[in-house]
Amino acid sequence: MKFIHYFLYLFITLIFSGCVSRAPNYRTINNGIEIKGKSFNTRIIFYKENIVRVVKWPEEFSPVKISLSVVRDTSNRIKYCIFSTDKNVFLETEKLKLTVNRKTGNINFEDKFNNTYIKEIEIPSFKKVVYSGDTSFSIKQNFELSNDEAIYGFGQHQDGIINYRNSSVVLVQSNTDAVIPFFISTRNYGILWDNYSKTIFSDKGETFLWSDIGDQIDYYFIAGKNLDSVISGYRFLTGKAPLYGKWAYGYWQSKEHYENQFELMNVAKKYRNLKIPIDNIIQDWDYWNGRENWSGMFFDKTLFPDVEGMIKELHNMNFHIMISIWPALGPNTSIYKELHNKGFLYPPTGWAGFKYYDAFNPEANAIYYKYLKNGLLSKGIDAWWIDSTEPDVINALTKESEEYELKKMGKNFLGSWARYLNAYSLVMTDALYKNLRKDNNKKRIFILTRSTFAGQQRSAATTWSGDIGANWNVFRKQITAGINHSMAGVPYWTFDIGAFVLGAYEGVFVYGGKDPAYQELYTRMFQFGTFCPIFRSHGSETPREIWEFGEFTPILIKFDNLRYRMLPYIYTMAWLITEKNYTLMRALAMDFSYDKNTYNLADQYMFGSSIMVCPVTEYMKYRPPEPSIP
Repeated sequence: MKFIHYFLYLFITLIFSGCVSRAPNYRTINNGIEIKGKSFNTRIIFYKENIVRVVKWPEEFSPVKISLSVVRDTSNRIKYCIFSTDKNVFLETEKLKLTVNRKTGNINFEDKFNNTYIKEIEIPSFKKVVYSGDTSFSIKQNFELSNDEAIYGFGQHQDGIINYRNSSVVLVQSNTDAVIPFFISTRNYGILWDNYSKTIFSDKGETFLWSDIGDQIDYYFIAGKNLDSVISGYRFLTGKAPLYGKWAYGYWQSKEHYENQFELMNVAKKYRNLKIPIDNIIQDWDYWNGRENWSGMFFDKTLFPDVEGMIKELHNMNFHIMISIWPALGPNTSIYKELHNKGFLYPPTGWAGFKYYDAFNPEANAIYYKYLKNGLLSKGIDAWWIDSTEPDVINALTKESEEYELKKMGKNFLGSWARYLNAYSLVMTDALYKNLRKDNNKKRIFILTRSTFAGQQRSAATTWSGDIGANWNVFRKQITAGINHSMAGVPYWTFDIGAFVLGAYEGVFVYGGKDPAYQELYTRMFQFGTFCPIFRSHGSETPREIWEFGEFTPILIKFDNLRYRMLPYIYTMAWLITEKNYTLMRALAMDFSYDKNTYNLADQYMFGSSIMVCPVTEYMKYRPPEPSIP
């Protein structure tokens, strides 16, 4: 009743002060309003009392769009009030107040006590762009932030930045960059920018979000009482993160790659004989034997003569097994030929002679899953590692090369690659997860990918940070990459403990894995991995098993055991992720937002509610090689 009386009082006050417009330029719609402007229109829709969607579009276009990220609709009736003056339209719920300038369409977002969260400034920009078969606009919305707030999120970008104030970030998928166009602020709000093209956030001189192509500006504003509740609002819109089986939170052993069944089983048996705790073993690529068979969804019988027996034995030893699969397919495989005959493969040939399939196409996804089910799932595989989900069409390792190569491909099933540049991993994991759940709704799913997009957490997807090089500075940047990925709403993240390669991709350890200087770095990365959401060793060039690290092996065993001592705690935090939309890997600002000294700490974080982590990121015993000077 107090809520009704409050708005009644405001409405009567405005009427008697002569402030109500006699010719409003807005109309009411379900849960919101539309405002007609001179060059563009604005639609404002409440999804909850603290969540509102803003859509702006030029006159000749439409506000209608099917979102790939947002799965929540507006069917629930939201209680809100509208009143207006000649200058502004006001919308209020119990938790949020919007002041909309009727001339410019700019919105000021405030709490119920009239404290500003953030406000739009300047006229939004719509500049016509033309791509192959696609004509629309590049779009830009400017904002004004407060001087004292910090900004986190945007996914995984290995720039070493924790707080994106006075910085900029380009949101394009690449081997080591994962895109989530969502950020949160220490003023307890967040913005989900619903666009799949190349996007830039900048807070250098002016603050804006810009996207390469879109028919409308489309974003969601989420207010909360703290940062956890803001992330909860993001997952309300885009989907909850399922709980993994408890085994997934244990130790994972991987390398590039086990050559055959004999080698893989010897490693598994040695772990059990040495009584070193481990839950999962991973078979990376080439179990199909040869590039022309790339990801053909089968084990080559000369390398793996008894797959069913091998997996049964692993299960009896209390192992789970993950397999590497790719959206890229070799020309000698049945799956390639069927997808090619249907016209579902993209033209470019990748670095290993393969071609990528159109994961935006539902029929192509059904064919892909048919081969996966018959060739791998039926053998007893427990978890799925989808590599190269950018997709990395021609070894496009950087954001710039990725954008260039994908745009050259023209169109996918939904539209131009310019428009859907960042969404491949989202649609592929969505399709795989739904098919796996349809076949067995009692078994928990685990998917690992090299890319992320907003909403991907609903598909039981963990992201790893890509093919990094062995370098102390690269290691340092994994911390901020993991924190910002988690604070962008997708809570499961991991990295290659030991780095993927030793002497390339900025790696400096050219003397191999037995170099004590490398083994010291490996140990520090392993210790950091112990306190990551998923604990996984992987890489090339040198064996990665725990017993391979000389004088440091006892330390690795100690931290492996520590992970298992923490498992009840970690599993409890994981339940909170699923049930309460919690975040496990947390910048200190999430729990100490009252202390501005925490805002820029890039090497320290909370691991759940009770453990503070500060990894050692400098050598102490063995000096590493210096990087080469060009």
